[in-house]
Amino acid sequence: MKIYRCLVVDDEPLARQGLREFIGRVPDLYLVAEARNVKEGRDILRTEEVDILFMDIEMPRISGIEFLENSIPVPAVIITSAYDQYAIKGFDLAVQDYLLKPFTLKRFEKAVQKARDHISMKKEPRPAREAKDQETLFIKSEGTIHKLKIADLLYVEAMQNYMICHMREGRLIAHITLKALEEQLPSELFVRTHKSYLVNIVNIQKLDSHELVIEGRKVPISRNYKVEAYRRILKDQLISR
Repeated sequence: MKIYRCLVVDDEPLARQGLREFIGRVPDLYLVAEARNVKEGRDILRTEEVDILFMDIEMPRISGIEFLENSIPVPAVIITSAYDQYAIKGFDLAVQDYLLKPFTLKRFEKAVQKARDHISMKKEPRPAREAKDQETLFIKSEGTIHKLKIADLLYVEAMQNYMICHMREGRLIAHITLKALEEQLPSELFVRTHKSYLVNIVNIQKLDSHELVIEGRKVPISRNYKVEAYRRILKDQLISR
């Protein structure tokens, strides 16, 4: 079993304690060291091999963002913060996940798995895509089965016991759950931005902290889905000043 060496950088003792306990409960994680500030964290990275860095954002003198912009590269970084406004900047720096405090062990383990996957992908070449990608979908609406091009499906909106498929031209109403449809769509193209909305990433035109624009139509982004939506939408493609 591979052991992932971890470093925690956080100025809050209780936050460090929480991460220490969570790391101790995951068999393949090993806590190399803890740092109370950026200077201590930088010193540790110079002398220790670290696979996963857990980094707070708001710290005295130098922020976690500044640290990540100017520090020694680490295979995988997971931001831990009580503030969601840094999420876009965090993913601009290609972090693997953004944990909003307080977070559960289950959410922590999900972030760690993303870090594992990232480290594994860096070491192994990605497999070639299958020749035939999924391009169409069949939807039953008002007794008729419609064949849709997935590229023309902009977003899906859940409304009580049915859903609305918003297309480039028109829309379809189907009696199916959003979760059931989500399982049929290619996961690399569609992302939840809200408990009631599933969006085609390819067609997004604009994005901010509360909503996105897709083909001129506004779709909400809720706090519960914001971090994962940013990660999936932005990936490492954000260009900013």
